[in-house]
Amino acid sequence: MQEQSQNATISDAPGSQTSQRHNRTGVALPHGVTLTMLGLLAAQPVLADAPVWDCRMGPDGRSWQCLKQGAPVDEASTAAAQDVEPAMAELPQRPGGPLAETAATVPAAAAVAAPQAAATPPAATSPASPPAPVEPAAPAAPAPRAAPATTAAPAALPEAFSAAAPPRSTTAAPSAVMTTPGSPPASQAFHAQQMPDVTRAAPTQAPAPAGMPDLTAPLPAAKPAPTSAAGIVATPGEAVDSVPGVAPRASIDDGIDWGTCPVRQGSSTTPKISTRSSDIDTGGPVEVTADNVVAQLDPQQAVFSGNVVLVQNATALQADEISLNRDSGEVMARGGFLLTRPEIRFAGDSADYQINTHEARVDNASYRIPEIHARGDAERAAFLGNGISQFDNITYTTCAPDDTSWQLRAEGLELDQNEGFGTASNATLRFKGVPVLYAPTFTFPIDDRRRSGVLVPSVGYSNNTGADVSVPYYFNLAENYDLTLTPRVMSKRGLMLGSEFRFLTESSDGTFAADVLPHDSEYGDTRGSASLYSITQFNARTQGRLRLNYASDSDYFSDLGGSLAATSATHLERAGEIVYHADTWQLFGRAQYYQTIDDDILTQDRPYARLPQLRAQLEHPDGLAGTTYHFDAEYVNFYRSDSVRGHRISLAPAISLPFGDTWWYAEPKIGAFYTTYKLTDQVAGLTDTPSHSTGMLSFDSGLYYDRAMSYFGNAATQTLEPRLYYLYVPSSEQNDQPLFDTAMFDFTFDNLFRENRFNGPDRVGDANQVTLAMTTRVLDDARGTELLRASIGQIYYFEDRKVTLHPGQEADDSSSALVGEVAAALGGNWRSRAGLQWDPHDGNNGTIDQALAQITYSDERRHVFNAAYRLRDGEINQTDLAFFWPVNAGFSVIGRHYYSLRDDRLLEALAGVEYGKCCWRVRALVRKYTDGAGDNHNLAFLLQLELSGLGRLGNDIDSTLERGVYGYRIDDEN
Repeated sequence: MQEQSQNATISDAPGSQTSQRHNRTGVALPHGVTLTMLGLLAAQPVLADAPVWDCRMGPDGRSWQCLKQGAPVDEASTAAAQDVEPAMAELPQRPGGPLAETAATVPAAAAVAAPQAAATPPAATSPASPPAPVEPAAPAAPAPRAAPATTAAPAALPEAFSAAAPPRSTTAAPSAVMTTPGSPPASQAFHAQQMPDVTRAAPTQAPAPAGMPDLTAPLPAAKPAPTSAAGIVATPGEAVDSVPGVAPRASIDDGIDWGTCPVRQGSSTTPKISTRSSDIDTGGPVEVTADNVVAQLDPQQAVFSGNVVLVQNATALQADEISLNRDSGEVMARGGFLLTRPEIRFAGDSADYQINTHEARVDNASYRIPEIHARGDAERAAFLGNGISQFDNITYTTCAPDDTSWQLRAEGLELDQNEGFGTASNATLRFKGVPVLYAPTFTFPIDDRRRSGVLVPSVGYSNNTGADVSVPYYFNLAENYDLTLTPRVMSKRGLMLGSEFRFLTESSDGTFAADVLPHDSEYGDTRGSASLYSITQFNARTQGRLRLNYASDSDYFSDLGGSLAATSATHLERAGEIVYHADTWQLFGRAQYYQTIDDDILTQDRPYARLPQLRAQLEHPDGLAGTTYHFDAEYVNFYRSDSVRGHRISLAPAISLPFGDTWWYAEPKIGAFYTTYKLTDQVAGLTDTPSHSTGMLSFDSGLYYDRAMSYFGNAATQTLEPRLYYLYVPSSEQNDQPLFDTAMFDFTFDNLFRENRFNGPDRVGDANQVTLAMTTRVLDDARGTELLRASIGQIYYFEDRKVTLHPGQEADDSSSALVGEVAAALGGNWRSRAGLQWDPHDGNNGTIDQALAQITYSDERRHVFNAAYRLRDGEINQTDLAFFWPVNAGFSVIGRHYYSLRDDRLLEALAGVEYGKCCWRVRALVRKYTDGAGDNHNLAFLLQLELSGLGRLGNDIDSTLERGVYGYRIDDEN
């Protein structure tokens, strides 16, 4: 059989375009893959102007000497010619003849690097004839050992061409190395340049240069060859450095920690595991390592055996034996096959792989999707290279290899990692070996991207709705908008249709939702609700917001709502806002209206509509002489039926002068308040155009002291921060002004320093008072965190307060209530805060007007505990205890008890458990909550099965816990 020969070229010097030709046989491989085998043929004819390297066996039978023809043979030219094992030494050959017709297994020779050079035209052919024998030359002197080269640089070598061999590695790995241009070197593997196909030229019958051995003489038997700086060593089975990223004889589970849980499907941090088809590199350099190369007479075929590893881009393929076809790019792998890519892995008995397209087909396959811990087995598997995988008779689960708590079995399965979903046919879902779901076709997400289809149904029960089943269907209409329709069947009320439309543009995003119950069996009428929420960013400084809400009747949320907040709603807001932010000023505009859904609320107690509200604010520092300018102006048109209504304009200009040092500060401020109205339906006897104006003077000051301290051996700093605030506002008559949007501020520590004790301009409180306050903080020096903050303060009045919300409410106490607040990090994961408002003038011993005490615990293992007590002026007296507490790795308990002591009434109670493992969880929850101001309660039973990587069946318990248990978070990792 006639073989083909290929010629590798090397540069004579860095950057040189002169090409030299080595005489070697090339095995043709795909995409320029060339495995070079030295010394199989004698020198072939070359172009007359091309210097030729002559490589011949040394007299010791172990080394090769490579010289430029015509170069003198001296110590420098032969120094690098020692300890090179004769390549293909085990091949049976006929003296002076070509390779035997039959393929033979040979130890692979390391490939000599060949930088890019101009392709050498094929040599002319001539009849083959054996050359005359030549006496061997004396052995060349050994050269000093050189450091291993990372790339082949022939020009840097002496006249006697040689390449340094890599140091022997202690890592077990294949020893035969094959690479293609552009691929990273494996260890010190040398790279062969792609060469054109040429017809093998018979060697010319010419005498060898003096001092060189006859290359056509029979090759001696292979001998052990020590590594030398002058030699290229390729010993069968010898270890070389591993291919980057691929451990020798890697396992399909390498790098997957089945002891930890993957990110939960559906959480905000669910990973995108897909590699889009546009990101998948086709083509590219190929690198192969193997113990042996099986020589083939077919120049298009190469066969490797023994610990074979093939790497191309991000794809690695391992097998006991791999054959490659140059023309088609096809790879056949047999025995211990493993194909790995970043997003998926295959293992099996045998496989066919396409280098050009990355397509693979595997028999008796196992697979892994590392980022979501998905795994399974299949009778046949196909990886199409464009992000699509297809399986026959497959299993799918995210449980560890020794756990089959749940498993999806299907006759066929397609995983589309470009679109982020899987589609199964004739699928049966088994949980603990029990079939729980069958579907002729079943689509499920494998990442967080969207796709049209049926979402996870919700099944529950409550005494308001009876049995309650919802089956949402999702429409992925476009990348920037979608629609979800949710048919809901309630045994007590009938069929309801819910909808949610979401949209997203370059400047805005929003959600529109609507529900309609055509006929409520218990209510006897059509019922429904709607809402629209949108934010638009017009530019970097301008933003618009829209909020619209509607409900058909006052009992809608108490009958059909799902949360305590919804059932307690009394007003639904409808508002549009726009705000412009400059560096030191801003503009704000709003139109706002409320739907009151509680018919028991009197008209005079309902909120006014603002149609519209316009406001401008200025806070300009660095004014004249270091002053700061302040300005607040507002116009509002208030409307409410059957009430006084009209227009209001308010102005509040001021100027301040802040100064101080690192340990103290002071800021005097002077300003004025002006308010005027134009009213309709004013109370009889009062003017339609009331107005008032008054001045304001304040002085704010404070000191800062600190000292070093320690806590439990840790360095810390304690501060002492006294503050004095004086305020003077003259009294003015304001009882003829309506109360459109004004009430008293809650009396907190921060409100001790306000210029107006009312939260709107309908009233400007008169004042002649001083506030004394003290704050101390403890700061951890190493972390800079605040360990403790404690504040206390009180206002002392020099005059009685005449301006009140309603006539006859004048205040004559000499001081305000004493206000104190404490917040502390108690160590570890404990946090606490407390607040107290004590009025010394109410009763003989004073009265606590407001109080708050709360302690919380949370840690990385999802332990959450909250205990709180709230008291406010006889209006609120509540306790709240809630927890989510993992007892062990698989079992957690859930609870909440939210109670009104004033009304002796339960507001909400939760009791439940969570049980499961990394790959599955079951949650059961009983919920009882008030459905309004009465004594009626709604009782609901919630059940949820979560299969990691597949989805959730049942109620949305996570949302319920996030609302009811402060600090609870969806478990993204454990």
